[in-house]
Amino acid sequence: MSTTAGGEQNRRTPAPFGDRLGELSRRIEEWLNESRHKAESLRQIVEEARREPRVAAPDPALTEGGETLRALARFARDVEAGTDQAGILGALVSSASSLASRVILFVVRSESFTGWSARGFAPDFKPREISLPVATDNLLAQARNRCGSVHSTPASSEEDAALAQRLGGPPPRQMTAVPLWVRDRVAAVLYADSVGTGGPWSAEALGVMASLAGLGLEALPYRQKHPRPVSPEPEQPPMDEAVDPEETLLHEEARRFARLLVSEIVLYNGMSLEEGRRHKDIYQRLKDEIDRSHLMYGQRVSPRVLGTSDYFRQELVRVLAQGDESAIALPWV
Repeated sequence: MSTTAGGEQNRRTPAPFGDRLGELSRRIEEWLNESRHKAESLRQIVEEARREPRVAAPDPALTEGGETLRALARFARDVEAGTDQAGILGALVSSASSLASRVILFVVRSESFTGWSARGFAPDFKPREISLPVATDNLLAQARNRCGSVHSTPASSEEDAALAQRLGGPPPRQMTAVPLWVRDRVAAVLYADSVGTGGPWSAEALGVMASLAGLGLEALPYRQKHPRPVSPEPEQPPMDEAVDPEETLLHEEARRFARLLVSEIVLYNGMSLEEGRRHKDIYQRLKDEIDRSHLMYGQRVSPRVLGTSDYFRQELVRVLAQGDESAIALPWV
């Protein structure tokens, strides 16, 4: 009886702080190792993709296959060069458009699929205005729930027919949805279809592209922490000048956090950003997002860095305004 009571007491007693801290450190190390592994996997895939075929035969099937492999090779290089989420996702949509008549990337947010970027649709098509519920049985939801590619046609189900109608244009002959699995969840779903009597179509290659994009997104934290060396190498400080390693680390962390915050703004506000660049009123259009990220930056970054450098402002001007400070007109100096 006393043994059982003691066992229950032990189960109720929290683990010592040192043990919990050790468990947290172990989990962090596992995540870093996983990121390193995926970064290495991405590098190997890119190396394989670089071996592009040299198709000399006039056989149309061979030529088509060669073009598909070349598209994959180009996309692999784009993923390898990507430095933020928006860049990788933008490259995915652009490259996928060479393998299908129309493509649209849906970001999974809360309980809906929200359009982010598209190619091949009518000029007045606005992907950001497309929002579809997750709680349905169309191929988007199936791809998300099954964590795998789903192929269909409008005739296959009423839900897929309704999706095709919502996207407009002629009824597609073939439809596919591919999930973008990032770490432990499906973050987005790539939709593609084939319309008309011909045109490009390679559902399998679209799946490969989505997998490459997912690998690239997962490897971003490791690649940002260990960027490739650039040439020429920066000048080393004179030996008589003291370099504070802690100060250097604080500045590196601030730069990475600034890049992350700005890439999130780009990811969810592409249409408003394009309009803001044209009319030079980016801040007015994205005031809530920019101010919220500015507050987060101020809370997260060391005061020692805030007193000497404003990396968040630099990223806003460099990325959002594409170097044109007059297009964003930030209210703080």
